[in-house]
Amino acid sequence: MKVIKQYNNRKYYDTEESRYISLNDIEKFTQRDVDFKVLDHSTKRDITKETLVSLVCKNEFNNGLVTPINLLKDIVKEDGTFTGFIKKKIL
Repeated sequence: MKVIKQYNNRKYYDTEESRYISLNDIEKFTQRDVDFKVLDHSTKRDITKETLVSLVCKNEFNNGLVTPINLLKDIVKEDGTFTGFIKKKIL
């Protein structure tokens, strides 16, 4: 499993390749099904989920905010999480 560290300056470091990488590189890992995790360098906490949510938000913003505002409001209304929204609407 590839380990990526995020430093306080928000830079990402690929420990396997010993180089700094961008959020776009992490997106490419995801697209290629590379198994990875992102760790906060100072706390050692796993921040993979937060990083993936950042990617979704970045892509949404770069694509002209295509998600309907009512859907975003419904997600926030439930409990502010995708999981809460999905449980109520789908499960």
